[in-house]
Amino acid sequence: MRSLTTATSQGFSVQTTTSTSTSTNSELASRRSSHTPPKGAGQNGGEFALGHIPALDGLRAFSIILVLFFHDIGPITSHYGHYFNGWIGVDVFFIISGFLITSFLFKESKKNSAKLLAEMQAKLEATYSHSAMTTKLSEVNAPATPGIVGNTLVEPRVEQVTRTVPDITHKIENISTPPVGTFSLKNFYMRRWLRIAPAYYAFLGVVVWWHVNGGDHHLKPFLAAALYLTNLDLAFTWNLIPAKLGLSHLWSLAVEEQFYLVWPALLKVVHKHAVKVVLAVVSIVYSWRLYLISQGADWVRIYHGFDTKVDILMYGVLIALALNNERARKLASKIVGNGWAQLFFLISCLQ
Repeated sequence: MRSLTTATSQGFSVQTTTSTSTSTNSELASRRSSHTPPKGAGQNGGEFALGHIPALDGLRAFSIILVLFFHDIGPITSHYGHYFNGWIGVDVFFIISGFLITSFLFKESKKNSAKLLAEMQAKLEATYSHSAMTTKLSEVNAPATPGIVGNTLVEPRVEQVTRTVPDITHKIENISTPPVGTFSLKNFYMRRWLRIAPAYYAFLGVVVWWHVNGGDHHLKPFLAAALYLTNLDLAFTWNLIPAKLGLSHLWSLAVEEQFYLVWPALLKVVHKHAVKVVLAVVSIVYSWRLYLISQGADWVRIYHGFDTKVDILMYGVLIALALNNERARKLASKIVGNGWAQLFFLISCLQ
């Protein structure tokens, strides 16, 4: 009877180990094939992929025309400028900036998450390969060999090992929907600096050289402009940058730079609640602006302050968030493609 038990035990042991390893490898293979790199970049797993969007070129051109109308630059715009709300042109630029910056952050998040997903899949397969699983079985807290106790067959408790694979693959499934916060702030700030700073400081350098050669050696205005404080100087009447220097138009770039500094860092912290945070910011800024108006604040304060203008950029952020949600993306496509909606936008640009 003992020899029969030993033979049965050995047969059962080999069969259990082989079937468990085969089952595990099969499960890994099926899970790997199902985990294609995520196409979306948002928390909701949308399939929006940022690329060149020709429509944005048209929006930029339209915005430039509106700005020219607002400033009465040129014979045509000076004649027809009073028919248009030209200030909307700058707001459109801000919306585009908020949309593009957030979309770029989503894109990097998707790339980093896909890389992490691939690394974890490879590590999982290496850890739970056929040989690794056989080794793991010998470490399970169970009888060294199966046997018969009374009329009951006592088996090694392999369910603990087999359960570890779904547990780890479950963690991988969570990564397959990339978190928004997996981008590098350092890389983002470096790219923004390289994109804007060279041309910006070259322009400031030419202006400084021009004024110094003209006998004006006051460099404080240029330092304020170099630190992207032009909008705040206008909003809070610091009078750091005299109008005669011709630097007032840099205010919009200053607003965008302040947005670039704050928003990515905030998104990295609140990425799981990005939509709620953006809606809260829009509501607070809008209410704050209404309060200032009720208190008789000057339009220059309202128009140029970062605290009263950042909600416009947040509208672009909301668009990026919506495009990374499948249902919201379909709804937005219907609205944007609707002729009546386009007509309403054009009418809103008129006085």
